[in-house]
Amino acid sequence: MIGGSITTNIMLGTALLGATAGVIGTFAVLRRRALMGDMLSHAALPGICLAFLVTNNRNRLGLSIGALVTGLLGIALVAVITRWTRTKEDAAIGIVQFYGVPRVLGEFIATSAGSRVVGHVGQANLLADYVALGQASLLYLVARERIRGGWWWGVAALLVLASACAQSRSAILFSLWIGAAAFCLRDQGPQWRRLARQAGVLAAATLAAMVAIPRLHGTAERLLDAQLILAEPRTALWALAWRLFAESPWLGVGWGEFAGAAFSAGLPHAGVWTSPHNLFLQLAAEAGLIGAALILVAALRWSRGAWRDLRSAATLPLWWVAAVAGTIGLHALLEYPLWYAHVLGLAAFVAGIASRTRFTVPAAPLRGGLAAMSAVAFALLAWTLVDYQRFDRACVIAGGRTLAAPAEVSAAVDELRAVARGPLGAQVAPWLYQSLPPGEVSVDMGERVLRRWPSPLVVARHAAALASARRGVPPPSR
Repeated sequence: MIGGSITTNIMLGTALLGATAGVIGTFAVLRRRALMGDMLSHAALPGICLAFLVTNNRNRLGLSIGALVTGLLGIALVAVITRWTRTKEDAAIGIVQFYGVPRVLGEFIATSAGSRVVGHVGQANLLADYVALGQASLLYLVARERIRGGWWWGVAALLVLASACAQSRSAILFSLWIGAAAFCLRDQGPQWRRLARQAGVLAAATLAAMVAIPRLHGTAERLLDAQLILAEPRTALWALAWRLFAESPWLGVGWGEFAGAAFSAGLPHAGVWTSPHNLFLQLAAEAGLIGAALILVAALRWSRGAWRDLRSAATLPLWWVAAVAGTIGLHALLEYPLWYAHVLGLAAFVAGIASRTRFTVPAAPLRGGLAAMSAVAFALLAWTLVDYQRFDRACVIAGGRTLAAPAEVSAAVDELRAVARGPLGAQVAPWLYQSLPPGEVSVDMGERVLRRWPSPLVVARHAAALASARRGVPPPSR
């Protein structure tokens, strides 16, 4: 069949499938197991996905072995449900068939970038961050004896496999940090020595898998080639951020205006770069020495206090906080994870539960002033949330790239105009600028938007507005 034509292969394959299904199907119907075939088809898909994860190719033998393994597991699960519960066999088959659809795993496979797995988060480095947080949580649960025996090895293997498939070099740093945080406390007792050994096993396994699995895929050069590492835009972004800080050391270029400064400086890499992929450098470039010092001093003070508390009274919750905070902190030095609300929320959570600082205001006037400021901040936050909901509903329709009617597009643009006058004005301005009719685009607005979002469309519209302003004629209709 391999050497034949496509038509011949299809005809022979269909004939063999029909003959086999007819013979086996007769016995399945007579034994009232007609649903078993449907269940097996659903149970086989996770095995195909996992086999593809490991091999990164569509080899028939590997995919077939994966399907066979998970198919047998599905049959075993039906037997367990039937024996240990009051569920009938046909109902058990239906349960496994329904819950056996690997929706999460299927999307996990589908959302990939080349040979790198990015999961649901869209970026391999974020997936590596989440997996590292999972490793820290796994070690915490094992140390608390909430997970024992073979479960520890199974979950650890899955986390290591996920880190290796992401092929993000930061995963190695995260695992090493978690191992170092446990190693520094090994003298606190047998529990901590066992935690240090387990963390070391996870770090070593992650490093080994990061080297071995890309070699199986033929993509190991991404992790080991120094030229590819130096060719990435990160080093150019760091150099640019430092140069911007040197040019404006006190106040910086302005909050949220790194992208415009990078565009004006002629960054050789394409795209809109809103961050230099380093939190310290971004604060220095955008806020200057004054603004960055306010944030960095507070962060360093918290880190020092948390580490001092961990060394003086070593507890597993404090160790978990240190592991999570250090992982997010390392990630913030290489990327911009705090841009995402779920990462920022987790960082704020661990910072809050580890803080033992008590702030008291003895004077009544000061307490009243703080209460008034808190009320104003709460009202501003509520206003911002309402405006964000309005923006979220209107931003896509206002661009005119949907099937919405012209009246709906015009209403969405008016909604963006209203939201742009509120607390989200600076963030909404790029969307409004790209949605306005050409005749309503002004040069001043274009310059403000360019400082925050110099996308090709914004640059083209601003160039057209500048040319029209010089000629004294209205901009083109398109």
